Amino acid sequence: MSKTVGNVTFRDDGTILIRMVRASYCFPFEPREQTSDDGKVTRKFQCTGILPIRDEKHGLDNREAIKALNEHFQGIAVDHFKKKIPQDKYAFRDGRPTEKEEYANSFIIVASQTADRPPKVVGRNPKKLLTAESDPTVYSGCWINMIINPWVQKPNPAKNIGARVNANLLLIQYVEEDDAFSSEIKVDPTEAFEDISGGEGDGGSDDGFDLNDDGDGLGLD
Repeated sequence: MSKTVGNVTFRDDGTILIRMVRASYCFPFEPREQTSDDGKVTRKFQCTGILPIRDEKHGLDNREAIKALNEHFQGIAVDHFKKKIPQDKYAFRDGRPTEKEEYANSFIIVASQTADRPPKVVGRNPKKLLTAESDPTVYSGCWINMIINPWVQKPNPAKNIGARVNANLLLIQYVEEDDAFSSEIKVDPTEAFEDISGGEGDGGSDDGFDLNDDGDGLGLD
């Protein structure tokens, strides 16, 4: 029988529906390379869901849902390994130790899927499948619902593989937009560099590539 705690539903089939999380490292359309504990590189689809402890934007207090998820993942570890495992070995864990700004006062759900089994991505209407070209579509920074399937990674010391409770990424539903996360650093070239033209000019604004020209789309701003 399914059980709902706040915005988290533990479904009959063992999967977990987590509502209103913010997407981070969200690559559900194109698999990315990942390195496993044994150094093996594989390509996987991935998405990390950020679950704020207190979601001020939506007026949600997620503390009970977080407690329920934590107990669930720890319970899986105890069932299989007869003990709890280090906190960073769970797919669901505290995001604060990472010191990443976007994970402040939040827990995270790290989920992935093998390259041959892409997750389904749908819109607010779950009958509408989304692609990378859809408008809107999912991206790092938007709000989503996600369905994950926890699974146990058994330790293999010979291959340097440790005990983990991972999560497969099955479904993503786009909920609403928000500011996109970006690691891009933007630098204003007029502030970064000195003018070394000696007043003679070097074709900067006469050849159609004015750094500050945004009128015709040919500028490099």
